[in-house]
Amino acid sequence: MSFDDKLEAGKYFCKITEQELRQSKSGNWMVVLRIEPMLFEPKGGTETHPVEDAGLRTYYGTLTPKSVQIVQRELEALGFKGDKPSDVHTAKGEANLVDKEAWWLLSYTPSKDGGEPFEKWRVFTPRESRTPVAVTDSDLMKLDAMFGDAFAGGETASTATAATDSEWSEL
Repeated sequence: MSFDDKLEAGKYFCKITEQELRQSKSGNWMVVLRIEPMLFEPKGGTETHPVEDAGLRTYYGTLTPKSVQIVQRELEALGFKGDKPSDVHTAKGEANLVDKEAWWLLSYTPSKDGGEPFEKWRVFTPRESRTPVAVTDSDLMKLDAMFGDAFAGGETASTATAATDSEWSEL
């Protein structure tokens, strides 16, 4: 890819065209997916635009102790249901991701040698909500000790500017 066909960073709807496992120059195993961008959604936008002649792009999911869970979560978001990582390479049954379509995020990472930045593709995975944590009496006592003075009564900046119910309904 030359710098002339650089895509704008943002969110793309892509189709997977190839998948394999391979080793990086440093010896780490990687999940390699070739993807074809079809739609683009600008940051902060809600409308998508067709992507024409973008060619095939490449996702590298490096398998290291630090990144393996991220790659696993991304593959699962794409529908990967293999029993083991090597299933990516054999692409049999539910491990086959070819022709799957999904949203991807494109960013650019600076080159280590000072050259042109390179594309970094990540599967768009919405943030997971966390379950509420139970508040104990001990937690409440700690909160009171930390912030008790702020709620000690009297007029503070926050109570002086708080709108009354009638003021709020007029807005």
